Amino acid sequence: MSEVKICSATGREVLVRSEEDENTRFSYLDIIKKTDSLSANYLNDPNFVNNNIILYSHDKSFIFGYMIYSTYKKILNNDNLQIHFGNLFSEIDCSENKSMSLTLKPLSSNQESYNVLFEKFALAAKESKIFKCTEGWRNEKYTLYDNNKTPYIMLERAMTTIFGIVTFGIHINGFFFDKNSNLRMWIPRRSATKATWPLKLDNVVAGGLGNGDSVDKTLWKELKEEANIDKSDIEDRVKMVGCLTYFYFSKDLTLCSFNDEDDVITAEQEFIYDIEFPETVTPSINDSEVHEFKHYGLQELVTLLKSNDFKPNCSLVVIDFLIRHGYINITNEPNFSEILLKTHRRLPFNTL
Repeated sequence: MSEVKICSATGREVLVRSEEDENTRFSYLDIIKKTDSLSANYLNDPNFVNNNIILYSHDKSFIFGYMIYSTYKKILNNDNLQIHFGNLFSEIDCSENKSMSLTLKPLSSNQESYNVLFEKFALAAKESKIFKCTEGWRNEKYTLYDNNKTPYIMLERAMTTIFGIVTFGIHINGFFFDKNSNLRMWIPRRSATKATWPLKLDNVVAGGLGNGDSVDKTLWKELKEEANIDKSDIEDRVKMVGCLTYFYFSKDLTLCSFNDEDDVITAEQEFIYDIEFPETVTPSINDSEVHEFKHYGLQELVTLLKSNDFKPNCSLVVIDFLIRHGYINITNEPNFSEILLKTHRRLPFNTL
C-alpha cells in the first residue's frame, strides 16, 4: 500500500506509491466510487431511463429528485398511498425516447401547502410499512430549494430515499500535529445503535441540515452534540474550506435492477470544515451516536481508507482533506483530476 516517508528537504511526511500500488493499479478513485460510481452521461444510459422517474417542480422550472419506477409501482398498488400521491403529482409522462417524469400539481389558493401534502403522504407511507426507509423515521425535515434558493418543500428526512432528493450537510475534519510535526486525525466510530452505517468510521463531526437550519447553526449544534465541544473553545480554529458535491450511488448503473429502494440515486452537497485541534481540546462522547473517538497517523489513515471500515462518504471527505493538504497529489495518484471532478460534480438539482 502507499507508504509514508519523510521528505529529506522539508522534514514533512509524504505519501509514496508502493510496489504493491503499482502492481494492483491502486487508485483513491476506487474508494471514491464506493460513494459515487455514476458515470457522467448517466442520463443517456438505457437502464437509467427505463427504471428512473425524473421529478419536476409544479412549473417544470427545475428537477428536485429521482424516483425509482419500482417505488412508483409500490405506491400505485397501495390505495391509501395512491390517493395521497395523486394529490401531489400529475399522471406520469412516458413520452417516447424520453425519461419518465412526474410533475407536481400547481396548488390552488385554497389548497393545502406542499409541506402538508408531503407530510400526509409520508405518514401514510410510515403506516403502510412497505418501505424500509420509514423504519428510520427522524421527525426531522430536509429542505428542497427553488431556483432562487428559497425553501420550496420541507420533507421528512426518512423519505429522501423515496424521492431521491438532494440533501445538505456539514462534515468536519479534526486533526493536529504531534511533537514530530506528523499528522494525527481524529476519527470517531459510529454507535452500534445508529440506524445507518453502525460501527463504521466517520469524520470527527458530521450532520445533515435539517428543519431549515443554516450551515453555521448546524456546525455548532453538531460539534456540541457529537463531540462535546463548545463554540468558545474552538471558534478561532474552525475553517470552512469548501464543499463537496457528489451522487450517492455505488452500484453498476448498467447492471442495477432498481428493484430495491436502496438502488435510489441521490445527490449530496456537503460543506467541509477543518479544525486543527489545540492540545487543550479533544472530542469526547456526548450522545448515543458515537462509540469512541481515536486519532490516527497518516499511514494508519491510508490503511483504514483501503479497508471497508469507513462510512463511504466519510472516506471521500478524508481523501479531500489529504488532497488539500498535499498528501495526495498528481505525482502519487494516477487519477488525480478525475477524483477532483468526481467530488465536485455539477448536480442537476438546486443547491446552496
